[in-house]
Amino acid sequence: MKETSHKKKSISHHIDDRQLRYKVKSALLEWREDEKTLRVLKSDNTVNDYDFREIFFPPCKGNITPVSIASNDLYINTLLFQIDISIGRCKEKSKDKLKVVATRIYIYVSVMTYYRERGIYRLNEIQQRDIECLAKELGKNHTYVIFGFEKRWQKALADLDLHETEAPKNVIFNIDKKGRIESLNKRYWEKRLGYGACSYYSHETKQIINEYCQKRSYVFAAKFQQWLERDTSRSQVSRSSFYKTLMSLNHLSQKEDGVDHLNYIPFLNALKYSYKYCKNGDDRTDNIPLSDAVYIIKRSLEIVFEYGPAFVEILKKIRQEELFVKIANSNVRKNKSFNDLLSKQIIDFLKNDKPFDILTERMQLPPIRSWADRTGKITESAAISLMHLIAIIQGACCIVILFLNGRRIGEIADKSTGLRTTDLYKINEELGIFLCNFYIEKTYQDRHLFYVNRSTACAIQLLVDMKVALSDLMMKPNNVNLFSICNPVPLMRSINLNLRYFNFGEINSVLSIFTLTNYLYPDGAPDLASHMGRRFFALLYHYRYDNSDLLSLKQHLRHFTIVMTKVYITDPDFRDEAKNIAATIGNRKDVTLVEKKLVDSLELEYKKLEDEIEAVGKERLTDVITRIISGDQSGGGFPRYIRKLFRRFASDINFVNSPAEVQGQIISERLQAQGYKPNCMPHGQCNAPTKRNALNARCRDEENQTNTQRACASLCRECPYHYNNNGFLKNLEEDAEQLKEDMNDFMLPPMQQERARTDYENLIQIIELNKINMVKNSDLMKLARMELCE
Repeated sequence: MKETSHKKKSISHHIDDRQLRYKVKSALLEWREDEKTLRVLKSDNTVNDYDFREIFFPPCKGNITPVSIASNDLYINTLLFQIDISIGRCKEKSKDKLKVVATRIYIYVSVMTYYRERGIYRLNEIQQRDIECLAKELGKNHTYVIFGFEKRWQKALADLDLHETEAPKNVIFNIDKKGRIESLNKRYWEKRLGYGACSYYSHETKQIINEYCQKRSYVFAAKFQQWLERDTSRSQVSRSSFYKTLMSLNHLSQKEDGVDHLNYIPFLNALKYSYKYCKNGDDRTDNIPLSDAVYIIKRSLEIVFEYGPAFVEILKKIRQEELFVKIANSNVRKNKSFNDLLSKQIIDFLKNDKPFDILTERMQLPPIRSWADRTGKITESAAISLMHLIAIIQGACCIVILFLNGRRIGEIADKSTGLRTTDLYKINEELGIFLCNFYIEKTYQDRHLFYVNRSTACAIQLLVDMKVALSDLMMKPNNVNLFSICNPVPLMRSINLNLRYFNFGEINSVLSIFTLTNYLYPDGAPDLASHMGRRFFALLYHYRYDNSDLLSLKQHLRHFTIVMTKVYITDPDFRDEAKNIAATIGNRKDVTLVEKKLVDSLELEYKKLEDEIEAVGKERLTDVITRIISGDQSGGGFPRYIRKLFRRFASDINFVNSPAEVQGQIISERLQAQGYKPNCMPHGQCNAPTKRNALNARCRDEENQTNTQRACASLCRECPYHYNNNGFLKNLEEDAEQLKEDMNDFMLPPMQQERARTDYENLIQIIELNKINMVKNSDLMKLARMELCE
């Protein structure tokens, strides 16, 4: 609905309507003056329109009615300029375009709404102290509260109680054919409350909406009922989100002719202000336990390598034997594919011929008796659908790719930026050399080639084979989207089109509603978020030497022995050269803008993965300490140090009465506060703190600093920071086997054979001494626990 402009005295100084409109510079934007609409070109070449006539400032003290952005040229020009400069930083294939546009509209409208309530109607009228007052409030509470949405919701619903005839049910709600409420009418509420009012609802707001509807005996659709019941407890403002808000406020200071702007950059050092005004640290996504992560990846690999290929063979067999013709009892020309058959004919075929029953029995699943089902979950029913089985296999492939490559869910399964059937390159299948073209979602916003291991390649190839087989069986054209499937539903039953794509959740890409997890965890699946795939990658990084089954680096480089891999992680010359290259790239005076963005993207991507690895490292330290105080066999000098700490903490009665896991956490937190952190190496784990604090480290150099380049099994064996166990000893035994081969290899020079013989004898002695020390440490720790805790 077109709004009438209300020109109050306080805003009568807007720019003349005859002035030229701001001309957008980005090729991704198109302004339509007659319709007062901004058109945005999306990455899939579709468009999204933003009608400025439908974007409103809510009523305020100076204006008792809503004011449309389109009613004032200054508002239009300012918002166009803000969107233009922001979307200009997006790449052509970026998925963030609409998010950028929505953010700029939200910030501008919300900030102006905040100051319009205080009698300020232009950005250039806002003083430095005014914007700092806003920042202080934003650092303490949710933007939803600070910008006044919650109060406006409460007031608006209270007003509706008094003047109900002004807004009937079908105006404020979207109603289905049965008269049930499906959702709130966003257009009505954003006009009344301001842009962004329908982007978040507090628990209190939902309660008021619910009470309003219950009072009038309105009937809810199931989706609306679930929305009302969903918990939207307001979390604390995190420092990182507050920092982004401050950067958005800085954007309002950019200048252009005919555009409103702040007269200063309010937060030149936004990071400093984020620490000054916001005392809440950043929240972290819940992490999946190591045991669950290992279990999920093992079961997923089982599906990829055993059950998935068997499923594809069944599909091919059905097509080759033309079983659908026999079922239909008619000629081949009339029934060329399953899509030509009636639902009853397909059900009869599945019931009588049972083509998938042997496979589902092996997978411990109910038999398949239909092609599709409305639900994505496996229940205790007597049968499942083909869609369920496809979802299970797709989910297993996704988890293998996600967990073994540290990628994001959008880089794998998204319709526009996910993997395609053409993204896998087999360089040398016999040697296991594969490349995959992954999209980088948050930094480059483009596709880059990565080396991937054989498991990843097999998961991708399985999806490709499954798509080809289904396409052939259904006589439908295949497409390049890897996680789309050829929908095996007869045309007369194609009612749930979203089943064409594997659904990864509606909120924050939560994976807990995977059909796969219902299969993996019949008794209740854990919450599984896509972020956890990157964490599992970090787990592989930290645990690669402790468990010979998870030697991620060795597997990724396709080495035959860990001796070959050690060259890549212990070569000091290469590390120094790498640092020199990085310094040269980052500090060149003639660096171009493109190169600078590349460097920034690299640093951001590395920092995010580094944060994950650091978080896992803390858990790793806690895990090691818990193992030691539980009496597990462990070598090195670190168990002796932990035993001393344990005796010291045992004077606290609460510590003594706590389980080993809690005791390990307490000791770990104390050591972390002193800078201790794990550094896994082939021969063991170094837990030394910062370089200058590790005065007792055996690998200290002339400057009295730790130097892990000198670390080796013989030097570290008695170091107070060194830890190893049976997993690390397996690595030493592998080294010993390699040395044994070298000393008997007549192709090597005699001196090298003799050196290998000496190293072999020393290493065997070190292994034996470690085994004796591990038993001794275990016995002493168990004795200490009996003495102090029992």
